[in-house]
Formats: sequence, C-alpha cells, structure tokens
Amino acid sequence: MITVRASSWSDLFDCPARWYARNIEGRRIPLSGAAHLGSSLHIGTGVFDDARLRGDPIGVDDAAGVLVDALHNPVGEVNWEDLGNARKVEPIALSLHGRYCREIAPHREYIAVEALCEALDIRCEGITVRLTGTTDRIRRSGADGYGITDLKSGARAVDGEGRAVTKGHGLQLAVYELLAEQVIGKKITTAAEVIGMQTTKQARIGTGRVEAARETLIGTEERPGMLEHAAGMMRAGMFHGNPRSNLCSERYCPVYGECHYR
Repeated sequence: MITVRASSWSDLFDCPARWYARNIEGRRIPLSGAAHLGSSLHIGTGVFDDARLRGDPIGVDDAAGVLVDALHNPVGEVNWEDLGNARKVEPIALSLHGRYCREIAPHREYIAVEALCEALDIRCEGITVRLTGTTDRIRRSGADGYGITDLKSGARAVDGEGRAVTKGHGLQLAVYELLAEQVIGKKITTAAEVIGMQTTKQARIGTGRVEAARETLIGTEERPGMLEHAAGMMRAGMFHGNPRSNLCSERYCPVYGECHYR
C-alpha cells in the first residue's frame, strides 16, 4: 500500500524524484515564505468560516488576529528568501483575508471547513493507493447539489482578467472531490471551485471553476486516468527527476544537490 496526500499529487507528476524524497523518504526542507503565507491565509479564513458554520460567527478582525499570529509564529522553519519576512507580507495577508471574508465567504454556503479524510483506499493496477488529506471547503450548491472549494494563493493565482488560475489544479481537485465524498457520504455533483488569492501588493481575489475534474484522475473508457499512471509508477518503483520543473531548485527540493537528472 502506498499512502498519497491529496496536496502532493501535482508534485508526483511534476517531478517524481522530488515527490518520492518528500513523501516516501520523508525528507524535508524549510517552508518557503510563499508557502507559509498561504498556510497562514488558510488558518485565518478557516477560523472565520468555521465559526460561521458552527452558528457562532466572529468578526473579520478577530479572525485576522489568528492569521497574524500564525504568520509571525510558524510551527517549523521558514525560508523567507523569496518574500523578505513576515512583517513585509502582513499587509498583503490582511488585505486578502479581509476581501475573502467580506466579498467571498458571505456568498457561500459551506457544509464543511477543512474536512479531514484519514484514509480512502483505491485498488488500481494491482496496488492499493491510500488517499489522505484535507479538503478546504465543501459547499452546498442549489437545492441538493454539493461541490468543493479550494483556496489557492501565490503571485500568479489570479490572471489578467481577474479570474482564479485553474490550469494545473485539476488532478488535485479530483482527489479532493473523492475525499469530500468520503467525509460527507454524498456525491459531489457540481464543478470544483478555485478561489485565487494573489499575494502581491495588488492583493486581488478571483474565482474559477473546473468541470469534471475527477475524469483526469479516474479516467474514462477511452483513456486511462492519472491514478492508473501513478499506480504503474509506484509498482515499478520508477521515480525519475525533471530538471525542467519550475520547482527544480534547492529551495523546493530536498535532493537537489544529489540529483543526477540535472
């Protein structure tokens, strides 16, 4: 059995060698400033949405206090080389947090926030792949429909038209849909939603949708899904490197210095 975190699927196909080092061998490097900023935004917005879901809402400023605390007090080591320091990005974080809480959250009916699925086993190509992870949000859509909402942050999370960038997220969203169904015991029937948070001084927020995300993962009768490709890779134990990956750097890869694929 191979356990795969939902958030790592994109990494598996971007650079299998990096994925193997991080997820199978457990090799770690400090979080980048951008990754920590994203985690802090998840914490602040999660507290705000969870309080609303429980029927005991809190103010935007109260939730912002949780965000600031998380930003300045990371659990592990953070490499701020990319963004400077926590104080420098705090205004951007607060602006994005405020916009999300005032402009996005009130128009969503969430039924679960940071929904944890500890194990979903899928048998494929003679190997059992155990999916684990947390789905950012599960929302009600219409009278009896359900869909997932995923928060993405980064300097290019919003395009020039003001929409969330969805390209490249389909595989991960497909896993989140499967996990969401496991958690709530209901079918996910509507398009996956991405809420993009642009972590630049403009602090823009946009939304986008991805239809039929799970076909990418599960496949169809005409073509295999990425799950089948992943199972074959794992069964064979073949995890090649990808020196053309945008994350091929010592900042993001724990085996960069010893990688013979570069």
